[in-house]
Amino acid sequence: MYIRSTAEINKLNDMPLRRYRKNMDKYQKLKNEHKELWYQVSRVLNQFDPIGLIHIGCPNDEYDPEVSTILPQLKQCKSEKDTWNMIYNEFVKWFDNSITGAKEKYKPIAKEIWEIKKRHII
Repeated sequence: MYIRSTAEINKLNDMPLRRYRKNMDKYQKLKNEHKELWYQVSRVLNQFDPIGLIHIGCPNDEYDPEVSTILPQLKQCKSEKDTWNMIYNEFVKWFDNSITGAKEKYKPIAKEIWEIKKRHII
């Protein structure tokens, strides 16, 4: 599913982006401390582009807010399924069910991020 209307874009503006902006320093510190992990998770999100933001021309850092909330929780994930549930739930928090789409769409994203997690000590 891709964003198709101005109403959907306006809905995105009301999402937890304010929380991200409020905690920008904290997230920048996280990004600096886990630069390689951040880059790899960001690359996966951009590659799969589950919301269609990259597809419509948004910059490559568009999923940074989601990366900022995924990375701290990744440590608690004990399996690919845990990772899948966590990533899907984060996208629902950021974008709402109506924009996030089917949970199944996040399974290949979780698979790749789980593989990345296994290679990193976090």
